[in-house]
Amino acid sequence: MLNPSDWPDRERQFHLEYLANSSRFPSTPVSWRFVEGTGRGVGLGTWAVEQIRHRARGAPWNQDPLIAVWRSPKPGAVADLIFEIDGRPRANTGTGVLVGMMDVNGALCLVTDRGEELWPVYNPRPPQSRAPVW
Repeated sequence: MLNPSDWPDRERQFHLEYLANSSRFPSTPVSWRFVEGTGRGVGLGTWAVEQIRHRARGAPWNQDPLIAVWRSPKPGAVADLIFEIDGRPRANTGTGVLVGMMDVNGALCLVTDRGEELWPVYNPRPPQSRAPVW
């Protein structure tokens, strides 16, 4: 498993190399969904406990918004990876190609079927509680 504290440097290096020649990296066809409000629908106490636990693992306080990614979506399938992005995509769901390392703490970029490049702002990770399902 990749060291999460090394992710920012790996992602910056990947971004520079991707801009120079994106075709040299592995690419995985995926389906994706933009997910908002991952903290909604639970009581304040539950939300606070989850945020503290999440923060203790070194993740950011705010999980919103994020992208959930599936290698092969099936009804009820849990997302393979999630990661926060800065901003929001033009669509809320779609297909695309995940370029780079589709792994926990992997350096990657999601290129949507509309040609948008969605870059993670925090470490990609598997979903925990209330995981996005297809």
